[in-house]
Amino acid sequence: MNGTAKIFLCGLVLFFVAEGHRPRSLEASPLGFSGNWQYSDQGGDMDMPWSFNEYYNLDFTKDLTSGMLFSGSARYTNNQRGGGERYSLLTPTLSLDVRNDLFAFNLSAVETWQNSSVSADKVSQAWDANIFTQNQAWPRLRFNYGQSRSYDDQIPREVNQESSYFGGRVDYTWSTLRLLYDYRMVSNEDFTTRTTPFRPDPGF
Repeated sequence: MNGTAKIFLCGLVLFFVAEGHRPRSLEASPLGFSGNWQYSDQGGDMDMPWSFNEYYNLDFTKDLTSGMLFSGSARYTNNQRGGGERYSLLTPTLSLDVRNDLFAFNLSAVETWQNSSVSADKVSQAWDANIFTQNQAWPRLRFNYGQSRSYDDQIPREVNQESSYFGGRVDYTWSTLRLLYDYRMVSNEDFTTRTTPFRPDPGF
């Protein structure tokens, strides 16, 4: 277990601890859970064998303050078919939102574990941060930065990629004059093209 999953589990534990010391009221529950099972069988037809699909979703939200919201989710999908074919997907996410009269800020992260009986297991990770001003008397500023990575468990790896981006925007109107500047930089790197046989996994 690594990256976003650890953060998600820590966040979920903190959520339950906070909820355990919070007086109960009639407000809607900030914790939600849903699930679905689906089974189908074509009556012995080998061209269309039986299949079983299951889906679960857990999500929560927590108002840390009047202007700060912490939320997260975990989604799990598992598909099985006759003959041993199987595909599963687990996706935890986390998000922190801060808003006031001056600015708004968002920090989010997501990690996906993909497991299949017919292909290599794969992990995808991503996080990004966004901040922008909200005071109309000031120039409108927006900045965002994010990173992502995907890799499989093959030796040597067939998928091992990283990317990052940075963006900035300035928008200001004075009288009849408008100043607008937009900048964006993107970097992509594919480590499968390198000759280095081993590279440690960086943590997120």
